[in-house]
Amino acid sequence: MNTDSLILVVDDELLILSATTRLLKQAGYKVIEAQTGKQALQSAQEYSPDLVLLDNVLPDIDGLEICRRLKADKKTSNIYICIVSGLKITSKDQSEGLEIGADEYLIRPIENRELLARVNAMLRVIRAEKELEKHRNHLKELVEQRTAELRQEIAEHKLTEQQLRKSEGKYRFLTESMADIVWTTDLDFKTTYVSPSVEKILGFTPEERCKQRAEEMLTPDSLHRSQERLLELFQMKEEGILNEEFITIDVEYYTKDGTTVWMECSVKFIHNFEDEVIGLLGVSRDITERKRAEQALKEQRKTLNDILEYAADGICVCHNISIDPFVKFTHWNPRMTEITGYSIEEINHLGWYQSMYPNPEVQQKAVERMASMRLGDDIISEEWAITTKNKTQKILSISTSVIKKENDETHIMAIMQDISERRHYQDQLIASQKEWEDIFQAIGQPTIILDPHHGIIKANKSALNITGLSEKQLTGRKCFDIFHTTVRPPDSCPMEALLHKGSLETVEMVMEALGGTFLVSCTPIIDTNGNLEKIIHIATDITETKRLESQLRQALKMESIGTLTGGIAHDFNNIMGIILGNAELALEDVPKWNPGHTNLEEIKKASL
Repeated sequence: MNTDSLILVVDDELLILSATTRLLKQAGYKVIEAQTGKQALQSAQEYSPDLVLLDNVLPDIDGLEICRRLKADKKTSNIYICIVSGLKITSKDQSEGLEIGADEYLIRPIENRELLARVNAMLRVIRAEKELEKHRNHLKELVEQRTAELRQEIAEHKLTEQQLRKSEGKYRFLTESMADIVWTTDLDFKTTYVSPSVEKILGFTPEERCKQRAEEMLTPDSLHRSQERLLELFQMKEEGILNEEFITIDVEYYTKDGTTVWMECSVKFIHNFEDEVIGLLGVSRDITERKRAEQALKEQRKTLNDILEYAADGICVCHNISIDPFVKFTHWNPRMTEITGYSIEEINHLGWYQSMYPNPEVQQKAVERMASMRLGDDIISEEWAITTKNKTQKILSISTSVIKKENDETHIMAIMQDISERRHYQDQLIASQKEWEDIFQAIGQPTIILDPHHGIIKANKSALNITGLSEKQLTGRKCFDIFHTTVRPPDSCPMEALLHKGSLETVEMVMEALGGTFLVSCTPIIDTNGNLEKIIHIATDITETKRLESQLRQALKMESIGTLTGGIAHDFNNIMGIILGNAELALEDVPKWNPGHTNLEEIKKASL
């Protein structure tokens, strides 16, 4: 590391300025600071730093204007300027900065390690450029001297040649010792030189690399972008509007094993003594890991944005502020707008407490709850009633957590779920359950609910009264144990018929434990999958009905006997009538002195 390098850090944010300065000094660099554009211009003129880390947004002169002035001033035009911005980060902003004359453009936030690595890379480029310029100037002087002294002695010529070889050896030693790949090409992108580090990074020997065409080195997309960028810069160079010495392009190289490696290439034009462009000089650094990290970060941000954008629940992030309305939201997903009716701009203007809780008492309660939550008492699925923009009431289930604390600001993420409809259905379900329970308990016959294994799940009041047991004593026991005092279901059990035959039967059963006869029915309850879930067992006491039926059958038997007796007597009377009639006729024909007359009289008497 070259500890003689002087870096000017320009930033109006004192914390960022101090942190950057401390980081660079710890790395061994000399650092000077400036908080305004005016200070930056004065320091650049006075100290001629090797590198300027320039904030793009300053209170007096913006970074682009400072860059333009420094590049326009002959004294400061060669200073390497890197614009650093956390606000202007779009591709358009970067292009504008580079077009103004910036040599590099960094985007905040940037990790300390990467910042140092980028600074090191820029300083290496600066040093390589100075060395190359020095070498070029030296060669030019040698050529001029050699031309002027062409007729001088051969010994002087040999001395100059030796000096040139030494200088070239130093340059070759430098390039061959670097971990990065140093390369040169002609204007047809044919490699004319590549440092030995190419074999370690890409797997190709320098000889193999020099034989490759551009399309064999770069992926199609990287080749296309590189050619377009270099063509654009070449045209700017021809038109005299190119101020930057180096350009940086991220490209994807093929390796010898067929994989690809991302590399950051710092490229500049090579000129001849007539200042004509004759080729390219580049330094390529492996940034594969950085690219992977950038891609992972990009995907993570996309995932988080998708979660915020399409989440079924409202998600927001806010922090406390010291002035009215005392809370400011920085994130507010579309679902939050659907729930509350307010946009993030409206809620930040009107205030969360003031809009959601018009009742002063509720508003004060919400303020106090938020204050305790900032101290670590997270809200976990608490239900709060809010008033929406259209003045309707909604019930929200709110959960919060502290995500970070900065200075006096506590940043909180809140997840809000509209449970108004669920609460409505819950109330309906509770009412329905109560209605069912009332009906179940009002059934006059002993009614129990069984599981598919004859276990009692629930019993109504009639069942409790007739068994003399509590619901706790009944629950879990087998129905045949309670009603039949047996260890297995009786043969006529209607539930057994339901389970094994699939038939619904209502049967008369004597329940020994209850001392009576009951009409028993079992009705199945099927779950959503078509499986038997429960059985409703209803037992109707028909003991008295059976007694009355027995008495009725006895009465009917006696009535039948009476009817039969009456019929026989009637038929006998008919026969006796005939006998009586014939006996009277015979008496008229038989004289009294005849012994037969007496017999006929006896027959007549018997007939009466």
